[in-house]
Amino acid sequence: MITKHSNHIIPNIHRFIISEHGENYHFNGCARYIMESLGEYTPDSDLMTEEIYNCKKAVTDFGFWFFAGLTGDILAQVYSYGEYMGESASSCIFNSDGGSFFEKIFEKCGYASTFVSGKQLAANREMHIANLVAYIDKGIPVIAVTHNGPPWGIYVGYEEFGQTLLYLSGDRSEPERIPIEKIIVEGVDLPQHIHASPDEINVAKGWIFIAKRSAR
Repeated sequence: MITKHSNHIIPNIHRFIISEHGENYHFNGCARYIMESLGEYTPDSDLMTEEIYNCKKAVTDFGFWFFAGLTGDILAQVYSYGEYMGESASSCIFNSDGGSFFEKIFEKCGYASTFVSGKQLAANREMHIANLVAYIDKGIPVIAVTHNGPPWGIYVGYEEFGQTLLYLSGDRSEPERIPIEKIIVEGVDLPQHIHASPDEINVAKGWIFIAKRSAR
């Protein structure tokens, strides 16, 4: 018999970026956290030492710097002319091309993924909440692309059957509780690049679900 949880959180909650080690591009930290949850990335017990960050020791595949190279974030400087497009290659390309950019990144790692836009979330709210709950129950976080970002973050748990989501962002070591009505907002089509108000910072531009492993 399958037991349905009202509250659930993935195991091993921790910071997903270490900004003092130069991890400034948050999508790459989100991707590493996903890979860790899938068993594709195992942090070394000395991962956060200066030895590794000075490149004296090899870092495991699917780590932060792997994704930072794959997205181009450590290879290209981004300067906006006129309309603000973000502070990294990944945010600039996302704002130009949409969520398919992220899907292609995970495809290169051998994983299928799905980007669900904010409009799609609002159009079929309960189905997507149920999908997120199912992912969390399997121990797999969901990446949150919000109007406050980048930086973006990840949903690592839920309460009240998904009516409150546990959101990990930035250098936080513990998630914050965000009501779903502040995330999926019916009829709101915020501009692509805005300085979000406190009531808008968690409104979803989209969620990224990492699906089954594809052939590689």
